[in-house]
Order: sequence, then C-alpha cells, then structure tokens
Amino acid sequence: MRKSLYVLAAGLIFGSMAQADEATWKWDGELRTRFEADWNKNMNEKDSNDAMNTWYQRAKIGTTVAKGENLTGYVSVIAGFLWGNHLPSDNTAANGFTDGGNGDDNVMKVHEAWAWWRANDMFSLKIGRGAMEMAHGLVVAKRDYAQYPYVFDGVLGTIDLNFGTFGLFGVKGEDTQAAGALTDDAETVYYGLTFGMKNLPDAISTVHAHYFQINQDAQGNPNTDFRGARYGIALGGATMGIDWRLDYAAVSGSLYDTTADADVTDDDDVSVASSMIDLEVGYTLANVMNLRFFGTYHTDTGDDSGEADDFKRYNGFYYDVHRYAGLMDNFEFGNLTFFGLGASLEPMEGVTTGIAYYSFTRTTEDDTEGTAGDIRTGTFAGTADTDETALGSEIDLWVEKAYEGGFSLGLRFGYFTPGAYFDESSGNASDMELTAKLDF
Repeated sequence: MRKSLYVLAAGLIFGSMAQADEATWKWDGELRTRFEADWNKNMNEKDSNDAMNTWYQRAKIGTTVAKGENLTGYVSVIAGFLWGNHLPSDNTAANGFTDGGNGDDNVMKVHEAWAWWRANDMFSLKIGRGAMEMAHGLVVAKRDYAQYPYVFDGVLGTIDLNFGTFGLFGVKGEDTQAAGALTDDAETVYYGLTFGMKNLPDAISTVHAHYFQINQDAQGNPNTDFRGARYGIALGGATMGIDWRLDYAAVSGSLYDTTADADVTDDDDVSVASSMIDLEVGYTLANVMNLRFFGTYHTDTGDDSGEADDFKRYNGFYYDVHRYAGLMDNFEFGNLTFFGLGASLEPMEGVTTGIAYYSFTRTTEDDTEGTAGDIRTGTFAGTADTDETALGSEIDLWVEKAYEGGFSLGLRFGYFTPGAYFDESSGNASDMELTAKLDF
C-alpha cells in the first residue's frame, strides 16, 4: 500500500511539473504473441518426430516527454515470458528462478531510460539506457526480434557538421564485481567514436566508420582480461533499382592471464586478431509487385593458427542474429562462411512474401572448438566430423500482412538439411513460426 502511494504521489508531482513547464507527453507500446513449432531441432536422428511447441509473449509500453525542441526524455518497460510460465509452482529455484515465484521470464523490467539535451545546432548529448545500431546491425543492433532487445548503459555525444556526423560514446557493458570483493572492480566497458558522411549521392548514400576500445576484466572461465579494439566500415547505396551494402569489421587486442601473473606482459598472453566481411546486392522491379531479387555473402575468420598464443575466431559482439545467416537462427558468426539467394514481392497492398536459400560452411576445419561448436540452437547429440567444413543448407519461406491501426501478422517456415560436418545419423530439421503484433 505504501509503495502504491509513493507511485501515485510521484505521478501527481511529475504531472504538475509537466503542466507548469508546458511539457508534451507521448505514449507508445507493443503487444506481441509468437507461436513457434520445432521438429528435430537438435538433429539427433533421421526421420525424427521430436517436436517442441512454444508460445512467446512480449509487452512494451513507453512514454516520451519533451520540453521544447532541446530537451527530451524517454522511459519504457518490457515484459517477455512464455505462456504457462506464470504460476508460482512453475517458477521454483529448481527450475532456475530465484526471485520468490515470479521468475526472470515473468517480470516487468525497465528497458530504456534516457535523457537527450541539444546544446546548440551542432552538439547534443544523450545519457542513460537506450538502444543503438552500428554497421547495419552487424556489430551492434537493437535486435528487436528477441524477447528482450539489446540496450546499453552509457553516454553519447553527437557532433553534427555540414559534411558528416561524429558520435562519441562510452558504455558500461557489464559490472562483474564479485559479491563482497571490495578490492575488485571487475567490469566491461566500451568507449570510442563513429563517423557518418552526409550529402552523398544515392549510389553510395552510406559511408559509416566506427572504432572503439574494449576493456573487459576477468570473468568466467578462462580467467582472462581482454584489452583491445573493434573497428570497421559500412558502405551502401541504391540507384536504378540496384541496392547494395558492404560491411567490414575487425577485432584486435590481447587476452591477459590473470591467474598466472599479475603482470599483463606475461609470456602466456594470447594475441587476438579476427575479422568479417558481409555483402548484399539486390535488384528491384518496382512495376512488378515490387519484386526484389537479392544475393548475400558472408565470411569471418576461424581459429586456424594452431598456436596457443594466437586466437583468430571472430566474435559477432551485439549483432542481430536473426537478421543475418538465415531466419532459423541455426548459426552464429565465428568460423562461419555462407552465401544466400532469395526473392521477395508485394502481391497486394500490405502483403509481403519471400523465399531464401542459404548454404553454410565452416571457414576453416582447423578450428576445433567443441564437437558441434558451430550450431547455435539446441544441442547436437551426434559426433561431428571435424575434417569436414560443410554445415548444411537452409530454405526460408515467409509471408507478412500489415493491417490498418498497427496490427500485423507474420508466418514463417524454415527447413534445414545438415551437411557432411554432421554425422550420417543426423536428420533434417524444420520450424514454423506465427507472429501477431499490435503497435500503438
């Protein structure tokens, strides 16, 4: 009761302030329900009838308050959970929940909370928790497909000039200090800059570069610190029906063994150097139901050095897993090469449908992480043939319908055929997904 009174009092106070200062308020929100059916997700055996059905629910609500053109604040909350995961009897410690019966998958959380201030026409500052995207979502992304999209805590300064826009940012990615460890301040922080050119021709309308430092203190196993940098460039454009983008990203730095020697120059330290390239080209026939053909190619490095003091497997950081490498989300970046071909069209107003084919391989067979380290969803129960690079192929089919008022429906089907990397007992895997969403 006391908490309710505090919330009511705060609402009255802020409401009075808003009226006195002539602030404007705007609400937004989303309700999303997704049904997913998976068949032989783990590829455990041929002709397997193993199936799993899951209902996902997500709700978001947010409010924007603005005072004039130079001061804006935004706060949103989000809840993502599985249907049936709401009873106290389901959310026990034995099932991985430790918050008194609510469960981490059945609570409302603060998603974004930031303030934006424009000092003048050239400089603005944003501070708090918010979403951001970098390099077409291939390095940092909002990843809205997930139950809980990515958000970041930090500060962003923007310098807007005639020829381009600079972004200066600092982010605290994780606070990993152990409980009671008063002398330890383990954390992960990123800080750096971005630059995007302006006033470019349509044929090359995107030129965006990024560079940022990563300081990651020891956590987990192995017990190592990472000091390094990520950098890259994103290009893109569209002209005469042709659209394209090209992204390059790289990682360099060192892993320092904090257990063997406090001196970060210890001879056991590991040098990290990895990179990726991602390309997509499309051609649209606007007069033929907006028919678009596209092709995509991606390759990133694997750890093929064979040396204990070198590490070359690429890490995708906070990229959008669902947007790239097929819609079944079978594989993550890192020792991964694939190409894709597809087409989409709009047969009627508000309807989009498409098909895509992807072929996946390991970049190098010398990267020996795990018996099935390349597969992301599920646990492959068979024995991987590490002398092979062919991971398999995937076909995706989808149709989406947008209605008036912010309501939309989506239906997707995926079919995966395992390659020679998986043993002969592996069977084909498939999934189906139906999504209903209301934006308001």
